[in-house]
Amino acid sequence: MHVLRNAALDKWGALQVFCRNNRSGIGLIYFSSEGEVSFCGHGTIACMYSLIRETPELSSLSEITIQTKRKGIVAVYNELATQDAIYVSATGCTYSARIWKALIVKRFSSPGI
Repeated sequence: MHVLRNAALDKWGALQVFCRNNRSGIGLIYFSSEGEVSFCGHGTIACMYSLIRETPELSSLSEITIQTKRKGIVAVYNELATQDAIYVSATGCTYSARIWKALIVKRFSSPGI
């Protein structure tokens, strides 16, 4: 099992990503200090970047399908050779307008901005 600690800081704080890579495929699950969370895009990118770089069988693939426990199938696009980048396509990842407004108000009402 590939473990990436503190892969991302999100509304839940620091997240841990646990990765399973075996014959049945690649699977990711995400945990905060509060418990399991449904998905973390930054954590997925960080974990898959590391896994693809360390796994020759994956480094030659342009698209890799992974299984997440709560979001289902997620497509990962391997652009390490040309852009040193990993892209993720995940559906159903949205923020409500209320959350965006709160983030914007907090950002622009901070002292020194």
